Amino acid sequence: MKIFKFSIWAIIILFFQIFIAPNFTIFGIIPNVLISFSIYLGMELPYKASLSIIFFMGIAYDLVNPNLLGIHTAILLTITTIIEAHHASVKKEKILVVITGLLGINIGYILLILLSNFLFNTSQEFSILKYFLSLLYNFISTFLGVYFLLIMDKMRLKIEI
Repeated sequence: MKIFKFSIWAIIILFFQIFIAPNFTIFGIIPNVLISFSIYLGMELPYKASLSIIFFMGIAYDLVNPNLLGIHTAILLTITTIIEAHHASVKKEKILVVITGLLGINIGYILLILLSNFLFNTSQEFSILKYFLSLLYNFISTFLGVYFLLIMDKMRLKIEI
């Protein structure tokens, strides 16, 4: 039942990322809430279940945004694998440790996107300021997103079917 609940959450978050998150664009940067969800799934679900949900969610997102097909899926799977292997409870850790971990994940995400843009020569212009703002904006949205998901989980919202 827990896997079904998180699958429904994945659909809702994917809908939010595709249709609602572009309304929160700052300087052409869209916050990526899929990072928060992949971190959360890595902490809450068993390894195979979290990877399967993230895989299908990443493929669906890559099909909507096909300029780097498969890159977002690979990055989200990597994030989930790292979190699964090395996570400690975010609720028990000091806030500085959580901030450092989330910042490291976002730096890795931005560097992999930058590398894939460079390797596949997409038509995006290179701007250090844009990538720095993207790092900052995605870090803030990841931080808020992870804690929002933890709070929602603590509220024990149940979906009646």
